[in-house]
Amino acid sequence: MDLRMDGDKDLLFINGACPVVSERAEVVAQRLTIRLRTFYQEWFMNVEYGVPYLERILGQKVKKTTVDAIIQEHIYKERGVAEIVEFNSTMVNRNYSCRFRVRTDQGDTTAELTI
Repeated sequence: MDLRMDGDKDLLFINGACPVVSERAEVVAQRLTIRLRTFYQEWFMNVEYGVPYLERILGQKVKKTTVDAIIQEHIYKERGVAEIVEFNSTMVNRNYSCRFRVRTDQGDTTAELTI
């Protein structure tokens, strides 16, 4: 069961209840958002979860292709992702941004995310 989050990535409550996400693409997009915004070893219940930003990206002289590979590796780790359909990224003055679409394992539905 995945709880619905609002646009600011906070839990959404409607009349005291938190609705459940049921659309497969929305579930995958929400899980990808959480995974890609979690630092490696940040979550105490699973210290192997998250992206190694501190260990492999931040404070390092890394190429954009290296960061792309790390991000894509973690996209594929998420349950429900069948393939990355589209991936675009930019790195300007050490500011990295990417936008991608994935195909879920239940068909041609896509999820989009910008980090």
